[in-house]
Amino acid sequence: MKRLSHCNLLVPVLSLLITCLPAGYAQQQETNLVKIAEKASKGDAESQFSLAVIYRDGIGVAKSYTDATNWFTVAASKGHAGAQYALGLLYFKGRGVPRDYAAAINWFTMAANNGDAEGQYILGQMYLTGQPVTQDFTEAEKWLQKAADQGYADAQNSLGGMYEKGMKVTRAPSKAFELYQKAADQGCCDAQHNLGLMYEEGLGVATNYLESYKWFTVAAANGKSDSVSCRDLVLKKLTPEQITEGQRLAREWKPKR
Repeated sequence: MKRLSHCNLLVPVLSLLITCLPAGYAQQQETNLVKIAEKASKGDAESQFSLAVIYRDGIGVAKSYTDATNWFTVAASKGHAGAQYALGLLYFKGRGVPRDYAAAINWFTMAANNGDAEGQYILGQMYLTGQPVTQDFTEAEKWLQKAADQGYADAQNSLGGMYEKGMKVTRAPSKAFELYQKAADQGCCDAQHNLGLMYEEGLGVATNYLESYKWFTVAAANGKSDSVSCRDLVLKKLTPEQITEGQRLAREWKPKR
């Protein structure tokens, strides 16, 4: 008897999984899922990646890290950088597979070498912090720079920290300020907090308590709890008029995309 492959079984299985959804929504979801499943079964890497995300996040189907891992692996083996990064995360967190840092780093490295900014960033952070690899500031700077060059805000912020502190790179507060600004403009609350500090202390930029207050206020509104106490300290250095202006600037601030 002919054995059915996982791919051959996939389309009818997906149809069964979505029957619990509301009728109109289920019909639309079924159409989309079946199309993705069919393309995935025919070897399309992007569809295999999409199907893995569907299983990982439980989008219209029962969440399954095992199925997600299977499809990420198929797509990753074809050089799909996003799948390689996602697979690295599953190994790093032990979801769908036993936790395996060596495997995670291997997939992150593949993704990074294929130009994936998230893979480059996470590698850079690993080398910067020394977890779970041996700390290596040279490797950290290399990967963070690659991700920062792609506009990845968290990488810009981390790289800014290396320049501010002189970690394996020549200490350059003005360069740090530039990187923090790029990340803060995208909405990175850690970078917004760091800008507040730079303006308060006059590092890489002229001291400006009004700008410091504005950035601490923006960072606090975006969830950076440390910024609240910093903002309140800077507030004591401002006139009532400056406080009003700072609040207006913070309220009108919008991220740049």
